[in-house]
Amino acid sequence: MIKLGEWNAGVESVRASIVADPADASAYLTLGNALMQQGRAGEAVPLFDMATRLKPGDADLLNSLACALRESGEPLQALACLDRALALQPELARAHNNRGSALRDLKRLDDARAAYERAVELDPRNALARDNLHRLMTAVGLSPDQPPLDILALGDSHLSAERAHEALHYYDQHLRAHPDHADALNHRGAALLALQRREDAAVTFGRLIGIEPDNASAHNNLGASLELDQPERALECFERATQLDPDNPSYWFHRAQVLMRMDRHEDAVPCLDRVLVLQPDFPLALASRVSAQRSVCDWHQLPARTQALHDALRSGRLTEQPFQTLVHCDDPQLHLQCARRHAAARLPAVPPMWVAPGPPRAHRRLRIGYLSADLHEHATSLLMAGLFECHDRERFEVFAYSFGPDRQDPMRERLLRAFDHFVDIRHLTDEAAAQLMLEHRIDIAVDLKGYTYLGRPGILAHRPAPLQVSYLGYPGTLGASGIDYIVADAQVLPTDQHRHYTEKVVTLPGCYQVNDRARIISTSRPTRRALGLPEDGMVFCCFNNSAKLGPEIFNVWMRLLHQVPGSVLWLLADFAAVERNLRREAQGRGVSPERLVFAPRLRNAEHLARLAQADLFLDTLPYNAHTTTSDALWAGVPVLTCRGQAFAGRVAASLLVAVGLPELVTDSLQDYEVLALQLAHSPGRRQALREHLERARVHSPLFDTTGFARNLEAAYRHMWQRHRDGLRPASFEIEALGAQQL
Repeated sequence: MIKLGEWNAGVESVRASIVADPADASAYLTLGNALMQQGRAGEAVPLFDMATRLKPGDADLLNSLACALRESGEPLQALACLDRALALQPELARAHNNRGSALRDLKRLDDARAAYERAVELDPRNALARDNLHRLMTAVGLSPDQPPLDILALGDSHLSAERAHEALHYYDQHLRAHPDHADALNHRGAALLALQRREDAAVTFGRLIGIEPDNASAHNNLGASLELDQPERALECFERATQLDPDNPSYWFHRAQVLMRMDRHEDAVPCLDRVLVLQPDFPLALASRVSAQRSVCDWHQLPARTQALHDALRSGRLTEQPFQTLVHCDDPQLHLQCARRHAAARLPAVPPMWVAPGPPRAHRRLRIGYLSADLHEHATSLLMAGLFECHDRERFEVFAYSFGPDRQDPMRERLLRAFDHFVDIRHLTDEAAAQLMLEHRIDIAVDLKGYTYLGRPGILAHRPAPLQVSYLGYPGTLGASGIDYIVADAQVLPTDQHRHYTEKVVTLPGCYQVNDRARIISTSRPTRRALGLPEDGMVFCCFNNSAKLGPEIFNVWMRLLHQVPGSVLWLLADFAAVERNLRREAQGRGVSPERLVFAPRLRNAEHLARLAQADLFLDTLPYNAHTTTSDALWAGVPVLTCRGQAFAGRVAASLLVAVGLPELVTDSLQDYEVLALQLAHSPGRRQALREHLERARVHSPLFDTTGFARNLEAAYRHMWQRHRDGLRPASFEIEALGAQQL
């Protein structure tokens, strides 16, 4: 601390120290403390702020910043800093005391008293905390000797305010005195779930069920704690909850959701029907009903239900998961509305962890942090593994943040080697994961999931990095203010579509979708006979997910089978219900059900080998084949697509243009059908397309993983340069650059 009598000399000495070493957090702290001693809290704030960004994991520094903020008249910002400090060091008594003072300033007197009491409990000799508690209680007319506020209510207050760490403390305190209290156990489990401590939550809910076997809420909550890792057990819990309380729509909805995650979509439908009977406007119920039907190709009343859903979404009467909207709707404006509503309702409104201007960067290379649940044998990794390996390690340091299952497969092993740092964050809360990224000083965070299954957009909602990007996993806007850019190309996201995106658009040359040139095609090539295909007939195929199929595109396919004798349609057999329903739909259109051939899922190398036996891949709309288009092109199979209005319906067009086959892109289902028929009757033309694709595997930019990496890196560097220049994110295009120009 600088002594009062040596103020000027001391300040100049510290300032000189900062100039000599601008990354020395202790110098900023010393000068900040000196200013606080002089009552100049406003001037101390930026100094403490710089110190916390240089050492983001230091709870004491955050506590000092909070003190300065509060004395500067910013109690809300101070409270946010103290919550971050206590997340790092929950038993820091002085932070609890300062938190009480910030809460008192905000007139949240019950919460303030709880914070002071916690400070005294942790440090009984803390005279300042005791004095603050005494003055608070006196001010509100309470005796300091009055029993403390209801501990369970305090826990509930913290839990409702999304302060699960604090809530857990109070529940544990209450349970020490009342170990069999049902509400405390139930709420303790909810707090553990909020903290991503699913195993501990399951133990707590199990303990409650042991005390109250017929507690429907406990069975439902136990199911919620088990559904990711043990879906079968979770289903048993949800079934029991609906048996105990059959009039609770939430329990039926949770039961339907776990059935859908288990790919038992047909069984989910009656559960969703029950929800809609009990509560017709139940959030997500109608949307899930439409999704479940599409997944098993049950099209009974589907067009009417889908139209009703679209009308409800446009009016704001209902919501749904934004990804589901992409599957059944080709309206980018509605996609934006749904994404914005979802972001506003589901993403936390919290102060950003990273605050401009950024601290001096001690690392020379740009740090890129990729976030995904799919870092194993999955479509995303099949496309991206080569990119991770090709990143220029002289200029980029590459981090993986994995929140998906730890599957021990060959792809996982490859990815562990591909990244400079591979960090498993499955068991961290969104806030803790973001804090870790902040401590790693990530420059550009890249979300590869968005609103798809297992996505965790809440991590980037905390703004742990100065720049945040959406890429590949979610083909649409996230509608969230915390995402600065989306990576696209001129085909999937033309300029006139930018208005439907909250992100600024990075336009790459060629195709936005990376491809891995190292993808292996098995040398074991099955014959058509072995695959159940005709040896001489035309083989149309579509290996898209069954939810992408719909009656309109299926009508086109059945007319093609009528007009091409001996032809078959080769499809993916995901579920028995899909095969049964599609055979029935074919028969209803006058096509023999035997002309639909279903193939089981295989590992990618084996799938690519069999895929080569198809003559023409028929794409879907409004959601195209994405990775599946790349599969077909890499295997040498021509793909016919119909370009939609939104990103999800334009990906196949982007891939075909990039591979040099724009003639296979149509803009109406009528043109699509005409061209498919022409190709079916033109074996020579199909052979020419195959030969083109054979050459493209070697020469096309679409399959040049290294070239793609250089272009994406140019995009990263350009957005970072704008940031360093103090410019806001803005849409831009990257021209194709040779390696020597980078």
